[in-house]
Amino acid sequence: MKRALPMVVAALACIAGAVQAKDIVIGQSLGLTGGGAEVAKQYLQGAKCYFDSVNKEGGIRNNRIRLVSLDDGGNREKTVENTKKLLAGEKVTALFGYTAAAGAQAVFPLIEQASIPLVGIASGGLGVHDQFRKMVFHVRASYYHELEGAVDLLRSSGLAGPDTTFAFVYNQDAKANLGAFADVMARKKAKTAGSVGIDRNSTDMKAPVETILKGKPGVVIAITTAKAMGALIKEARRQGYTGTIVSSSFAGDPLVREAGSEGVGTIVIHVVPDPLLRTTAITSNYLTALAKCQDMDPPSASGLEGYISARVLVEGLRRAGANLTSAGLVTGLESIQKLDLGGVIVDFSPTDHEGMRFVDFLIISKSGKLKK
Repeated sequence: MKRALPMVVAALACIAGAVQAKDIVIGQSLGLTGGGAEVAKQYLQGAKCYFDSVNKEGGIRNNRIRLVSLDDGGNREKTVENTKKLLAGEKVTALFGYTAAAGAQAVFPLIEQASIPLVGIASGGLGVHDQFRKMVFHVRASYYHELEGAVDLLRSSGLAGPDTTFAFVYNQDAKANLGAFADVMARKKAKTAGSVGIDRNSTDMKAPVETILKGKPGVVIAITTAKAMGALIKEARRQGYTGTIVSSSFAGDPLVREAGSEGVGTIVIHVVPDPLLRTTAITSNYLTALAKCQDMDPPSASGLEGYISARVLVEGLRRAGANLTSAGLVTGLESIQKLDLGGVIVDFSPTDHEGMRFVDFLIISKSGKLKK
């Protein structure tokens, strides 16, 4: 009887642990419809693939991660509505992977009031990267870093010189990016040739292109969706523009298809390593994980970004302590300093939540592929 007692105690402990185990609810609002839908779906698949793999291995201290994703169509008001549902109805521990900067910016007051962290906004928009926010953790470079890197690359490669003029195309609901462009141009002592705001969900680019071409730019840089960017490239070439076109990471890999043959020569910015090559450990891990997940689309930059963001969130959850709270998660994330995920470094602190500044550049080749 005495020998049986430890076994009974152990069994009861297991039962108690099973009873106490619960879902860790993570909320997400993203544009599964609208102009950025394909990129959003890729991001979601990359993240979900990693969360699923963690759950298969026992979750976080036997607690399963449950991702609740709501479509906002890239709409600011819908993002706010979704966030209110997630905070009040789902009782989330954290928010994750919002794909529209304008929508994310609109919910900052809500998450600050609720003290719920938002991890991995899939946008470099200056409206969300403009200042330190205690409840916001970025897992990608800002558009400021993208613009700065683009100017440096163009000059170092000989595609732009001291007298080259730059035009800028931006989403009209994200005017903060125009300020970033102006700041970068001033810091780099580069000449500007005008700018124009567009509807991110539109493919009618006749008037916007006419506007920017009046300034006779040597380089056109744009931050917009894949559909809008593809239409912009086609219209610019139709109107006879032969200069250099640079797309931000916002458009992602779908731009290759959207731009068609007119896209050849377009420079596309990435905020992750090339997702098709196993040249870094993080990419190799992503490709291996993707092969094990079901119903996944081919590898993509946005998919890899979602995968990396999910890994960072899980690392924060693991560091948050046994009694998981949102406050503990914030502390756990802030303890992630100079973490090498295998080719990309994540570095937070209690006063700096810009976790990654990685920027890379690819070009659309004649074969219809993105290449270095």
